[in-house]
Amino acid sequence: MIEDDFSPLPSVQHVNDQAHFRAVAVDIDINDHVNNTVYMDWALRAVPAAARHQIPLRLEAAFLGEARLGDEILCCGESTVKDGGTIVAQSLRDAASGRELTRLRWDFLKSVN
Repeated sequence: MIEDDFSPLPSVQHVNDQAHFRAVAVDIDINDHVNNTVYMDWALRAVPAAARHQIPLRLEAAFLGEARLGDEILCCGESTVKDGGTIVAQSLRDAASGRELTRLRWDFLKSVN
């Protein structure tokens, strides 16, 4: 483990939207877990439509647990508009146990077009 000065990402407080995913064979890495890039893909696919038309400015992710083949994953998200952009907080959880696997925060900048 390395020392870092990253502050923990806040948890999702008010769920505005949800998406469901299932871990399939192509999602699994050599350690028999879902690859970390798959969590990012699921989270990006669950970003609300309004934010998808904005410019991604920053992404923070905390990987907290692992999923395995066949697990159903629930992505819960909340969005807030701030300074014309959108902040999206997400929590990917194992649907069966509720255990949090990944916590993310996206900052989107409103397009000037």
